Amino acid sequence: MPQLRLNPSNFCCTFVAVLFVSFFLSATCAFRFPRRTSALLRHRTYAATSAFHPTSTNVHLPASTAIVGGGPTGLFTALMLARRGYQNITVYDRLPRPDDPSSPTWGNPYRSYNLGLGARGQIALRAADAWESIEPFCAQAIGRKDWTPEQGERPEQIYTDREYKTQVIQRDRIASCLLGELERKHGNQVSVWHSVECVGLTWLDEATPGPEASPSSAEIGKKGVRLRLHRQCEGQELEQWTTEARWVVGADGVRSALRSALEVKTGPGGHQGQTQKERVRTIKLPERNEFVYKILPLDLRPKYGTGPGWRPDLNYSARSKGEVTIEALPTREGIYVGVVLFRPDSSAMAKIQSKEDAREFFAGSFPQFLDVIREEDLARFSTGPTFRLPSFSYCGPSIFYRDNTLLLGDCIHSVKPYFGLGLNSALEDVMALDKCLSESEDDVSKALPLFSSRTAPQAKALVEFQASFDYNANTLEGFLRFVLPLILDGIFHRYFPAFFAPNGIRLLQDHRSTFRQTRRRKQRDRIGQAVILGVLLTGIGKGLGWAVKVAARMLLKG
Repeated sequence: MPQLRLNPSNFCCTFVAVLFVSFFLSATCAFRFPRRTSALLRHRTYAATSAFHPTSTNVHLPASTAIVGGGPTGLFTALMLARRGYQNITVYDRLPRPDDPSSPTWGNPYRSYNLGLGARGQIALRAADAWESIEPFCAQAIGRKDWTPEQGERPEQIYTDREYKTQVIQRDRIASCLLGELERKHGNQVSVWHSVECVGLTWLDEATPGPEASPSSAEIGKKGVRLRLHRQCEGQELEQWTTEARWVVGADGVRSALRSALEVKTGPGGHQGQTQKERVRTIKLPERNEFVYKILPLDLRPKYGTGPGWRPDLNYSARSKGEVTIEALPTREGIYVGVVLFRPDSSAMAKIQSKEDAREFFAGSFPQFLDVIREEDLARFSTGPTFRLPSFSYCGPSIFYRDNTLLLGDCIHSVKPYFGLGLNSALEDVMALDKCLSESEDDVSKALPLFSSRTAPQAKALVEFQASFDYNANTLEGFLRFVLPLILDGIFHRYFPAFFAPNGIRLLQDHRSTFRQTRRRKQRDRIGQAVILGVLLTGIGKGLGWAVKVAARMLLKG
């Protein structure tokens, strides 16, 4: 019987060709967002637009709900549950009650930092019929204008291809809008306590009820959670007490007390019987590109109409040679809230000790903004506090405990605010929970593990993928890991748009795909780019080798 003989070089070429064709067939399908992605988008909004309204025959409806954290995520969670017909919802927030959204105090740029609501956040808010109460207090950002040390002033860039325009609003103002929505429509279902902090939890099936137990203990039985609370006023503790709820939702941010309690409870020394997959852990990614910031208001109103690029609906960004950057977003009142980003060891910022030092610095590094910085803001900048950006971290592999404790929002994914995915992804978490409750007919014992299995992997993908861009572009590592992939993405997408997706930063803004889909899509792109470049370099190498041989023969004959 004749033997099959393989030529090594031909085999390698055949293998590369098969790999190349297989990749492009799969990549093309992934990039065109098949029907399952459209179905996923429908699932995201289904639960809110067709909310499950339980009746008196629904034995699964929890008797009471506690939400720890009264920011936008916590209040949006309360709104979602109230729309579903839940009763006895209590929200606890450690901050004072925010001013009314129409209050003139929001014109103070130091009042609260700005957030950008993109497609993900707007879809969630519209699905819950809350957008109409928020939109009037937003400022639209339809593009950007940049200054760089290499290119100087660049032309304004207007985003004409985006279905959803970015809407900018102060963080606490969103909370105020949602609070008003709850009080107007669901005041008999939801109560919100401000200046109250949760400082501890006890799971009732692991503790004996004490005399301080609330009257709802009999109703809650052994399945609930006891919260230890204390009220503060101007730093002074006024009172402490405990209360109980059938289940509790943690929406208290990156320094979540509820998450810390769950880490202890599900850790090696905590409750017995927890498997590795059932443990709640916070995974913090290493800090590779640290920046801190100061607030700097910019009153651009006198500049509007004085020249191209000065208008009230742009994101202004300017970078100096000394790695100091100004990012400014508009407010409804017209004052821009500027953020001055710099490295903790910045020598230029260390020299600013007075108003005169601040004026000299901005005159030299950012002269285009000097005449829109008020004198009092220069003085405040020189002596004001420096803030740290949040670090990259996520929670997993589990984000729930038993059938009565759940985490969402910034508790489970913390990212730097460069791409505006903090609050937007948190609002998506609430909609995902809404869908899980619908599928489980509000049986939290089924909804919580379902939510955890779906959302925890998304949180991991979001944080790890966004952290992959967090490198210092001025270093060799930063060029290879951050700048070069962006260049390759731009080239391949430009010439092969049917096969290669845009760069990862743009993909993150595409609400039609999940974060896991986005990450996998870009991983396939990297494989394809490596195959193509490998084939090209191999061909070039062989061509050069052949040319050298031909030249050598001609020289020998000559």
